[in-house]
Amino acid sequence: MVARMGREAVGVDPGFGISVGNGVTKMKVLLCVDDDARYEGLLDALDTILGLGREDSVLVAHTVATLRWPPLRGDAAGWAGTERDILQKVDQFLERTVASVDRLGVRAEALRLEGAIASELLKAAEAHDVDVIVAGAIGQARGQDFLVGSVAEKLLAVSERSLLLCRGEDLERDTELRVLVAVDDTEASYRAVESFATTCRLKRAAIEIVHVMVGPPSEGELVAPEGTGEIASSVRQQAQDTVHRAREVLAKHGLSSSVSIRTGDRAREVLDAARRFESNLIVVGSGRQSGSHLAGWGGTVTKRVAHHAPCSVFVAGSHSTVNSVKLDTSFT
Repeated sequence: MVARMGREAVGVDPGFGISVGNGVTKMKVLLCVDDDARYEGLLDALDTILGLGREDSVLVAHTVATLRWPPLRGDAAGWAGTERDILQKVDQFLERTVASVDRLGVRAEALRLEGAIASELLKAAEAHDVDVIVAGAIGQARGQDFLVGSVAEKLLAVSERSLLLCRGEDLERDTELRVLVAVDDTEASYRAVESFATTCRLKRAAIEIVHVMVGPPSEGELVAPEGTGEIASSVRQQAQDTVHRAREVLAKHGLSSSVSIRTGDRAREVLDAARRFESNLIVVGSGRQSGSHLAGWGGTVTKRVAHHAPCSVFVAGSHSTVNSVKLDTSFT
């Protein structure tokens, strides 16, 4: 059965995505799919990056552009038949996609939306209180660069919920992810690290934390936290404290990591670090979180990283995380 929102709003199963068992809130994901785009990478992400299981729930959503204006001169009945055919094909596609998600061992339901794509997806995310929105890097804005003028760009600009923007690379079940976590020295950044740690249930991963100090764009060198240099010692100490604290956040979730400090243009250095680390996932904050420097980074660092990333990007939103865990700031 395909639930619909838009002109004929029909609610999904009221039990979809509810807390189960011992009261622990399970993850709810909005999976945005396009009926003529390759979506295997999105399915891989559900398993390899988010680590979803049967206790979690996925709402598979596809948005149909509003069909309201038949030709001024023509067969109204014929137009209605065409509309029915289009919607039927969408429903069939959604049912097939739900079956694919179900084969991963994850509960899924289909949701057909009608209207403006980004706004309908955001409404659905709010209505169903999802934790993560998963979308492809290319899809319904085909023929354009990643995010430029696309649905994903609009989601990135507006959504307060975490986004997983997938490049579509194949990730086998046993793939060891190489994750680059970009941090700054704000509470919002540490909350983003916490959100990543609680949302992405990584099975096997090599994680590097990177912090970029503003400096001449031509520098770009990698500086070990223990190293010495011409940068003022107080600034360097602050940078060391930043990566150490982020490392402690990950450690509390059983995730080990290496750290690096770079100087230069923040977005450019994050992207360069991702290429050097051969990352298949970059983690950044949304830039809208209170106190974050991201909003002022080249307007914004988050958008620039997502735009040019060589891999998938997890954008930690300001919406409460899956398990509503408060950040422990008592680091030693």
